[in-house]
Amino acid sequence: MLGRHHGLPDRRRRPPRTDPATFVATSAPLCIDEYQKAPIVLDAIKSELNRDGQPGRFVLAGSARHDSLPSSAQALTGRLSPLTV
Repeated sequence: MLGRHHGLPDRRRRPPRTDPATFVATSAPLCIDEYQKAPIVLDAIKSELNRDGQPGRFVLAGSARHDSLPSSAQALTGRLSPLTV
């Protein structure tokens, strides 16, 4: 299954800080790199997973440990399977 990787947004997408719900609205797998730089996207992902909890829809990569982020970034507790590399 093909997915998307978000770097710079194109004309059809707004940056995650201005419209996180639209940014994550997809049925294809979506990889978001450096998610800790825009933790607001985690609440949008939580809403998407509440709507459709199919595993594997989102891959979050970052340079910070998830458990070291502010409490607002803990939105995905119970919906996250961390993988340390």
